[in-house]
Amino acid sequence: MIYVKVDRWLCTGCGLCQGAVFEMVEGLSAVRREYRLDGRIDEGVVGEELLPNVMRAARACPNGGITWRRLGGDLG
Repeated sequence: MIYVKVDRWLCTGCGLCQGAVFEMVEGLSAVRREYRLDGRIDEGVVGEELLPNVMRAARACPNGGITWRRLGGDLG
């Protein structure tokens, strides 16, 4: 499992992160509803199969506002 976090303070609303895991909500990046952790818009957990999407989104973010880590692992 992969933990993902969006720092909405760093988000510029460019939309480059949008895809299977992230969407735009009120002009800023957010974790898609189905992956949210405890209903939080900025945190979630996804399966390992979505890691390529998470990594692409994190690399695409111009301000480094998307971080991730494998549960039990190091921050990506």
